[in-house]
Amino acid sequence: MAYAVLSYLFWIIKLAINSKSAIRETDRIAGVYLLFGQVIAFLIPLSAAIAIFIFEKNLPLNYIAPITVVLPVASLVGIILGNLRNTQLKLVQTEKMASLGHLIAGVAHEINNPTTFIYSNLSILREYVSYIKNVTKPDAPKFKNEISSKEVLTDLSLLIDNVSEGATRIKNIVTDLRRFGHSQDDVITKVDIKAGIESTLNLLQHEIKEGIAVHLDVDQNIFVTGNSGQLNQVWMNLFTNAIHGMDKKGHLWIIGYEDAKKVYIKIRDDGKGISKDTMNHIFEPFFTTKPEGQGTGLGLSICQQIIHRWKGEIIINSEQEAGTTVQVIFPKTN
Repeated sequence: MAYAVLSYLFWIIKLAINSKSAIRETDRIAGVYLLFGQVIAFLIPLSAAIAIFIFEKNLPLNYIAPITVVLPVASLVGIILGNLRNTQLKLVQTEKMASLGHLIAGVAHEINNPTTFIYSNLSILREYVSYIKNVTKPDAPKFKNEISSKEVLTDLSLLIDNVSEGATRIKNIVTDLRRFGHSQDDVITKVDIKAGIESTLNLLQHEIKEGIAVHLDVDQNIFVTGNSGQLNQVWMNLFTNAIHGMDKKGHLWIIGYEDAKKVYIKIRDDGKGISKDTMNHIFEPFFTTKPEGQGTGLGLSICQQIIHRWKGEIIINSEQEAGTTVQVIFPKTN
């Protein structure tokens, strides 16, 4: 009996250490609840054994019989509670993503109003400058006694061009943000694949321009049935993973085409690749190889759910030090 007690104590201690040192949030939560079930399963039979062998208490058979099934039942309860906790965390994260989509759409709308005002006045300002050029005399006094009227008008035209370029950039960003944040589940449309990919790349320019060469070869007029915001979320996650896998330096190939029945999008990078062990877990919720605080481990899991929702599939092939290829396939929209 002593050997059985010590063995079971050793198993509980080992389970406690494993659950505490688990890398994945899923393993940690399941481990804690399973540990809880194992402790209960240990204490109840131990109490019965002490009552029988030490205090020589005769326990009725109708007490002893249920005790024999406590261990598997308690373990099963631990696993069920762990899975319920995982589901709860996943729902919370999904709700956060939905809130983020609404926030992005709201911010984009607020930025769009003053940008439209600037943009609409630029054309009038150009006309005024053109008029001033025609009526200004060559012998007009210098500005601050340093710059001639001709130089002032030249600089003014350049300043207007710079403002126009900045306003155009803001307008494009707002358009991309509105497209990215437009993720209400009830909005189902024909989604332009190339437009969504280009918008997502625009939002990632701050990371791409540091050393990533993007090779974009997506055919025009490729459409799938779905939700534009959700599909843009897929591109955002896949492109971000590729960029991080290359340590922000390398090549990213994006190819899109269709045949008679399906639409194909291939995303390939020449980064460090994914190990075989990691490949077995990449679609598991909360699985991440990034340091704590730098990733939720939900990116590819959410991508897979979105793609499956729109009757698609995702295939990932990778080899360490040789890069990763992701293929997304959707039914063609007629």
